[in-house]
Amino acid sequence: MKNTRRDFVKTTGFGALSFGLLPDLFSFGNGETLINQSLPRKSPESQGVSSKGILDFVNAANASGMEWHSFMLLRHGNVIAEGWWNPFQPEFKHSLHSLSKSFASTAIGFLVDEDKLSVEDQVISFFPDKLPANPSENLKAMRVKHLLTMTTGRDKLDAEATTTSSWIKLFFESPVPYPPGTHFL
Repeated sequence: MKNTRRDFVKTTGFGALSFGLLPDLFSFGNGETLINQSLPRKSPESQGVSSKGILDFVNAANASGMEWHSFMLLRHGNVIAEGWWNPFQPEFKHSLHSLSKSFASTAIGFLVDEDKLSVEDQVISFFPDKLPANPSENLKAMRVKHLLTMTTGRDKLDAEATTTSSWIKLFFESPVPYPPGTHFL
């Protein structure tokens, strides 16, 4: 039976994510195979992370049954572990899919904390030049919180969003058949 991601997280615990990969799976600043040279590389121990914890994490990751592409761990602004599971390599582009939501929601959290926006702000208020001539009532009712919870009221994804020059305009022009907050997609 193949484990789910949830099973993996339960098994390894969130604390294990603060470790990384085996020391011989990553480079420490030699620059030979690293994509982003601007991030400094340091050993896990120099940043207060146990190599034993790293080994435990790698073993749990491999035992999880999930197919991993790569992993990178930063601590105090330094890369302390990175590695790739074959056939993947550092120069390959990887789809992040839902991982992007974590970054976006963190950024929104910072903006809310700095009083630069509210989760109650209308989404259309940020893009006045991208709006259709007559926005629907459901589009007008869409708030930042609906984007964060994936409850915008839309009932389908825009497949052409990756090929159009303005995916924001496409988003606003697409129908919003449900009141925001009532339909998950």
